[in-house]
Order: sequence, then structure tokens, then C-alpha cells
Amino acid sequence: MSKTRQPDRLWIEEPDKDFPFYNGKPIKISVGKWAIIIAFLIFGFILLTKMNLPFIPFKVNEFLQTISLPLFAVLGLYLTIGGYTKKFFRPLHKKDILTIIVFAILSLIVSSALSGIVGALSGGVKANPAAAVHGGTDALPQFLWSRFLTIIQLFGEEFMALIPLLACLTFFYHRNPHKRKRAVWLALICSSLIFGLLHLPTYQWDFTQCIFVIGLGRIIDSLAYVKTKNLLVTYIAHVIYDLSIYTFAFLA
Repeated sequence: MSKTRQPDRLWIEEPDKDFPFYNGKPIKISVGKWAIIIAFLIFGFILLTKMNLPFIPFKVNEFLQTISLPLFAVLGLYLTIGGYTKKFFRPLHKKDILTIIVFAILSLIVSSALSGIVGALSGGVKANPAAAVHGGTDALPQFLWSRFLTIIQLFGEEFMALIPLLACLTFFYHRNPHKRKRAVWLALICSSLIFGLLHLPTYQWDFTQCIFVIGLGRIIDSLAYVKTKNLLVTYIAHVIYDLSIYTFAFLA
């Protein structure tokens, strides 16, 4: 039997896959549970950006900071929805590899274009401190250590983008269940802007850059989730995107 696209879906969505939770399937997540999930996510984000434990080695502190975001994101989900946390993930198939590559390239193109536009209008964009490269004999080990932390952190960042996406989708869908497509677009835009604003401390509180470069750029990454309903796809595409930028900066 051929698969037909259901009505009121975005053209990019795979017809046999739907978002979890927003319509009460496989379980309904109450407002209170969404609040707990988001609270754990915020706590992990605060630890990532603010934690500085005394009397421990610097690299240990860096590792604990980095792992806090994915750890508390998953913990918040597991304490509220248990084994249904796995609904964020699907097995990877061959066609997902193409999706990952396409969206990684799209992210590079769109982010470069947005950075160029915002930079031309505002006199430049702020650099991500994680991309800083220091000379010396330990440059390569430090680069590899930083990229190891990046790979861990990006897993948490995907929850930071997709938990708000599903929470917003649940809210907008229940306001008007007959307008699913509109609910998806509103959730996509709102969650991407939230994701951008969460980067304000990283980019020296530059609202323009965080909204129009990070926020709008995030829409491309989240569209990969809209298509596949698989956090692993968006995560791997995000890793390829970031590692490409950091590696280019290091080699340059």
C-alpha cells in the first residue's frame, strides 16, 4: 500500500510519522508535567553556563558543566514520562543519512547568509568563544578536548530546542486542533526564537544576532526534526555543522 500524505501537514513531513505528545498520543503530558520538564531543562542550562566548582581541576569542571545540560534534560523527561522519553528518538535508516547531510549543508549556507546580512547592517557579529583557537604546542589537544565537549553539549542543545517545540506545539494545537499546520509553524518559530535568546550570554547579549542569526538559523535544524521526528537526525546534523565551523577556524 502506498503512503499518502495526510491533510494539514507540512509538505516536508514524512507521511508515516507524527510528533509525539501534542495530541495526547502515545500519552498526554499535562501542563504541570511540561513545567517540570522545562524546569529541569533550565536548571541544566544554568549549570552549563554558571557552574564553577572550586578545588577541582579546570577540565573536570568543564566536563561537569557540559554534561549538565543533556543529563538534566533527559532526567526531567524520564521523571515525568518515564520510558516514553524514547519517543524523541527513532532508528536511523539510510535515507536519514541524506537528510542529515542536506540539512547540515543548508544550516551552513543559511547561517553564513544571515551572519553576512546582520554583520553588514550592524557592523559585525560576535564570535562564539568556543571557536577561539590558541596557539602553542597544546593547540591540537585543546582543540580536540573542546570538540569532545561540543559533541556532548550539542546533544543537550537539541533537547533545548525540541522540548520547547513540542511544548509550544501542544499549546497551539489544543487551542485549535483543526489548524495543525499553523500550530506546527507557530511552534517552530517560537521555539527557535527561544533557542536563540538562550544564547544571549554566549554572544555578549547581542539580541540582533541571537534572534536573526541563531534563532532564524535554528529553524533549519528544527525542520529536520519536523521531517523525521527523530532527535538523532537533528543532533548529527548539528554536530556536523559545528565541527565544520570549528575545524575551519582551527585550520585557518
